[in-house]
Amino acid sequence: MYRKLFVPIDGSDVTPRAITASIELAQQLDAALVGFMAVPQPPLPGIGNLLDEYERTEQSHLARTDAFARDWLQRFEVEAAQSSVSFTGLHVQSGDIDQTIADHAQDTGCDMIVMATRGRGPLGEWLFGSHSKAVLSKTALPVLIVR
Repeated sequence: MYRKLFVPIDGSDVTPRAITASIELAQQLDAALVGFMAVPQPPLPGIGNLLDEYERTEQSHLARTDAFARDWLQRFEVEAAQSSVSFTGLHVQSGDIDQTIADHAQDTGCDMIVMATRGRGPLGEWLFGSHSKAVLSKTALPVLIVR
């Protein structure tokens, strides 16, 4: 039924829940995991910034976000390996995180997305938004939301 699970993570306090729940589900389904992190693009330069200053800022941003993503995906891979679950890690830079999650889940041949949520409630969602709801609206794949 479900053979390949797509698991977007962001390195926040809900990431360990997503990792644990997806590994347990993958074991039950005998499925493989694709761990995914979409990191934000570097900020645009402010007024008065010189191009070379922006390029240095962009390179620094890319190095930091690349290291951050690799670290989390390696942690995920280690936990999956300890549970004998097949794992592939992938990270990209994105200007639209939600659409990127939906697109890459489809492109990697996954048949379900497993996401963790903070469960902020209506006011929190209104103030901060909800990646889970946004991904739900952008994909035809089933989405399992872990709270």
